[in-house]
Amino acid sequence: MKRYIRSAIASIHDESGDTKRDLAKSDYTSARDLAALSQDSDRYVRRDVASNPNLPLDARKKLIEEDHELATFPAIYHGDLSPEYLDELARRSDGTRYAQAVAQHRNTRPETLDWIADNYNASYVLSGVAGNKNTSPETLAKLATSRDYHLRQRVAYNPHTPIDVLKKLAKDRSSVQVRRVANFTLERLGEI
Repeated sequence: MKRYIRSAIASIHDESGDTKRDLAKSDYTSARDLAALSQDSDRYVRRDVASNPNLPLDARKKLIEEDHELATFPAIYHGDLSPEYLDELARRSDGTRYAQAVAQHRNTRPETLDWIADNYNASYVLSGVAGNKNTSPETLAKLATSRDYHLRQRVAYNPHTPIDVLKKLAKDRSSVQVRRVANFTLERLGEI
């Protein structure tokens, strides 16, 4: 199988977009070939290679820096990136395009998540903060007061939300979904 992929990648310039996309997704494609695919002119190939966990770090960072289309989110989200690099991405002046993926990343530090929550208003970004297991209890408590019931629901689902906040959300007056999720989480934590 590996030999076939190696020979297939050699003639990649003749291949259809679907074949390149299959190679970009494959666990058997070499790191060198994934790096080559990350520079493909087809944005869907770049997106698919960005989602491949075997993409080398330098090629992943290059995609993050240069690709302003579909590949940025999966390149960040699926990469094993350092907390320092994630913090740098979130704090850039053009950080809006990175913030959602950084907010959802498993390696993002609590301090970075706090900063994102204080500096971004977009619900899709704050939803990532609310759902991240690394978010501080103080930030979760702050997000729990949002008017956006979807955001309160994400806070209610996070098992790291303080119990007193979950109990308040379990009595949410404006959303039955928030109450249900908060009660579910309280039950999961053995508090009911």
